[in-house]
Amino acid sequence: MPEQAKPSRVKITEHARVLDLFFKVDDYLISHERFDGQMSEPRSTLVFERGDAVGALLYDPERRKIITVCQFRLPVHLREPGRGWMVEAVAGMLHAPSGGELETPYDCVMRETQEETGYQLTRLTPIGKYFSSPGGSTEIIHLFYAEVRKVDQTEKGGGNETEGEDIEIVEFDIDDFFDRVVAGEFQDPKLIIAGQWLMARRGSLAAEYDSRTSRTFVAELNPRQKIGIKTGNVSATKDVEAWVNSENTDMQMDRFFRRSVSATIRVLGAKKHEDGKSIYEDTIGLELTKAMRGRNFVTPGTVLETEPGELEKTHNVKRIFHVASVAGDIGTGISTTLANIERSIEAVLLAISKRRCRSALIPLFGTGQGGFPVSEVVPVLVKGAREFFAGNPKSALREIYFVAYSEGDLARLKNEIHAATGVAPVEVEAEE
Repeated sequence: MPEQAKPSRVKITEHARVLDLFFKVDDYLISHERFDGQMSEPRSTLVFERGDAVGALLYDPERRKIITVCQFRLPVHLREPGRGWMVEAVAGMLHAPSGGELETPYDCVMRETQEETGYQLTRLTPIGKYFSSPGGSTEIIHLFYAEVRKVDQTEKGGGNETEGEDIEIVEFDIDDFFDRVVAGEFQDPKLIIAGQWLMARRGSLAAEYDSRTSRTFVAELNPRQKIGIKTGNVSATKDVEAWVNSENTDMQMDRFFRRSVSATIRVLGAKKHEDGKSIYEDTIGLELTKAMRGRNFVTPGTVLETEPGELEKTHNVKRIFHVASVAGDIGTGISTTLANIERSIEAVLLAISKRRCRSALIPLFGTGQGGFPVSEVVPVLVKGAREFFAGNPKSALREIYFVAYSEGDLARLKNEIHAATGVAPVEVEAEE
């Protein structure tokens, strides 16, 4: 249809609210332009106002499990008695705190995933948004795909008890899940749409940690100081002189086969056999053990330095700075506090400055096993960088980059850097 031929005129002559409870129903008397160019006869139309919502399909690639939730739904029971317990994607409505602004879809899906399944999310991929029932409701569903790890399940989930939720986590092997989608066994549209989306992209979805590409965003505060963002896995980043490794207070680097920053630095810095893959010397791990000088733990905020090992040759790294941003105790697991994170960013930036490194690469402390959401950590880290530059205008350290593993991380960092400094980060092309 040509652009100029599209109907566009709508006339509302009457409006009355007929239900004003938690949900709202409005009665409109409307007429609209027809495809022949004439106006339709006025008619009464009821519109259901319930706000917007989010949905998320969760996938654990390490265990090859799709993670869904099951809960009782009265409308389903009324149509199909006895079958009211429905398997669904994680979902929930956007909330507005008393007197506050409506939360973003990103914030909402993070909160709902935590409440319903106990998983912390750091990586979200938007699938799209759609009207749930355009003939009768204004509700828009914002749909996401998210990868999770069992280690990121910091709470048991089960729903918000104050809202009377009773939720069971249901996992499917990914092949079984796809078979059920094809067979039409699910009745939740969010789960069906997201499942079909994932099926169509299963062979081409980017890995969580892309070791080949990285994008750079920079906010230039002045000719001497920059706060920036590097996206993707740290292994894709080169020519940053100081790399920061966020560790537990026992300062034991993560195992080689894990996907953490600690494991990546450990592997990249190790000496390899001729095949370039198998390791014969755990260079950075051994140096960190020596730096501990027989101690079993250090206090939060402690910074220890090591040589970069093979990273000096492959990535032009001069020093590795290990900071104890996460506390660990026998029998209670690991955790952190915003005070520990604040202490850690201040200490590690001072240590890097004293070594006269020009640039630093910093992960988002405490957002993995530490259990803190990105939304709380990013403001503390950005504030630490801004205050360091304000208090050390002549420091050798001129460039501070934070690592963003996902589009969600990137959006958080860009917004916070802009809010804290007044300068919006812009993407810069990689140097050849």
